[in-house]
Amino acid sequence: MAEPNYSFTATLPLEVLEPISTEFFHCYGVAMAEWAGVERSLSRWFLAMTQMPEPLARGIFYSARSFNARADMVQAAIGFCSQPQNASAITVVKAGLKKARSYSGFRNSMTHGDAILNLGPDENYYSIVQGKDQLSDPASPILRNDLIVAAENFAALKIVLMESVPDASRTSTKTFEQYLAEIELLPSTPNPANQKSALEPEPRTEQDRVVLRQKRASDILNRGPMARLHPSRAAPAIR
Repeated sequence: MAEPNYSFTATLPLEVLEPISTEFFHCYGVAMAEWAGVERSLSRWFLAMTQMPEPLARGIFYSARSFNARADMVQAAIGFCSQPQNASAITVVKAGLKKARSYSGFRNSMTHGDAILNLGPDENYYSIVQGKDQLSDPASPILRNDLIVAAENFAALKIVLMESVPDASRTSTKTFEQYLAEIELLPSTPNPANQKSALEPEPRTEQDRVVLRQKRASDILNRGPMARLHPSRAAPAIR
């Protein structure tokens, strides 16, 4: 049986392709980075609960290759920290872990799907679809707004979990009850259909894109990325 031919040739001006490509793949990268932050926050809880030396705790936690295996380690550690004096803190990590598990399905679809450039008479845009849906019209493709909203929700979960870790580095004055309420306010899926990003309007002009890139750089720093000084470089001046 002959294989069907799905190839075609299309011409798209670079000035049209560049902004939609840059926008989409930036949003994709930010969402991936914020998910890594969620896993990093759970590693901090694993360290706090097991009381292992940090290099050992990190080595064990990240020896698991999948999120589910890492989440299972945190769940197992919770079982050894159920004393009454830890009850409020444990409620937070339990809720955060449950929320992270509910978000991981979107992360998997985002990671393992294919980025497809959709060409049309009125609009050109990227979407992420799963391999089995590439030859049909997928019901729920992942679009730019999905990535933006998911990144914001990943970041919100990461920040709550990071700030609430009950170790010596904790400086927040919030109670564990307040942290629990913040987790419960997060949507059950990271990209609910009715949620639009309040932070990122659709850029219309090149100046809009410049302003948006500058705001993104500030937002990423404000969300608390992992940072360190490279041993061979002088300290950067961050204002």
